Amino acid sequence: MGRIDMIRISKRWFSTSVDPKEVNTFSKVRDWWNPYGKMAPLLSYNKARVAFVMDTLRKIENSPNLTNLKGRKIIDIGCGGGLSTESFARLGANVVGIDVTPTSIEIAKAHLQEDSSIKDLVEYIQTSVEEYSETKPSAFDILTAFEVIEHVANVDSFVAGCLKLVKPGGLIFLSSINQTNSSWLSVIVAAEYIFNVVERGTHDWNKFISPDRLNESLRRHGAELIQVKGLQIDVLSGEMKNSQSLDTHYMMSLRKVI
Repeated sequence: MGRIDMIRISKRWFSTSVDPKEVNTFSKVRDWWNPYGKMAPLLSYNKARVAFVMDTLRKIENSPNLTNLKGRKIIDIGCGGGLSTESFARLGANVVGIDVTPTSIEIAKAHLQEDSSIKDLVEYIQTSVEEYSETKPSAFDILTAFEVIEHVANVDSFVAGCLKLVKPGGLIFLSSINQTNSSWLSVIVAAEYIFNVVERGTHDWNKFISPDRLNESLRRHGAELIQVKGLQIDVLSGEMKNSQSLDTHYMMSLRKVI
C-alpha cells in the first residue's frame, strides 16, 4: 500500500475501528487462496466457520436437514480474499463482502471470476463497517466477522457498526482469539516465530479479546448470545477441530434482539 492510500484511509476512516497499521500488514497478503502459502491455515479454518454457521441454523430453526442458504442476505465483514464469502455464495446466499484493505478486495474480485456459478451472488466493496452501516442499516439476515475483531482499533465502534447492519432477529457469527498465555504461545510464538506458518507481525496479543469481554460489548449493542465454541488445530492433520477449551481460538453465535 502506498503513501497516498494510507493518507486516504486515515482521512476517510478517522476515529473508527480501522487500524492503518493492520491495513498495511494485510495489504502485503497475496496468497489468500494458496493451500501452501502463509494463509493456508485459513482454508481449514474456513471449513469450521461455515460448518458452525450451518449447524447453528439447523438447531435454532429446528431444520436438521438444512443444506443451503438460499434466500438469505449475508454480509461478511473483513472478507479478506473472499474465502467465507464464496463459501456462503456456493450455498445459495446473496453475499456482500467488505474489507478496508484495497488489495484484499482486488484479490477477492479476481478469484470470484473463476467461478461463473456464483458471480451474480457476490458483491465486494472496499469500505469500513462503520461507513457501510450508515448506508445499509438493518439490511442483512446474517453477519459474519471471522478473525477480524483482534485486528481492529476500537472494539465497541466495530461491534456497533456490525449490529447496525443486521435486521432485528438476525444472526451474528464471530470468531477471534482469546487473550491467554496459551494463545500467546501458540498463535504468536509457535505459529509466527518457530514454525513460520503465519507471517510475523500478523497478530498483536494485546488486541486479543476474551469471549466474555467480546460478549459484553455485543450485549450492550443489542445482541444475545446463543453459543460459544472452542477450536484447536489438529497437529497431525493440520485441520481446525472443535474443542472444549476456549483458551485460543473460539467462535460465537448471537441474535440481534433490539
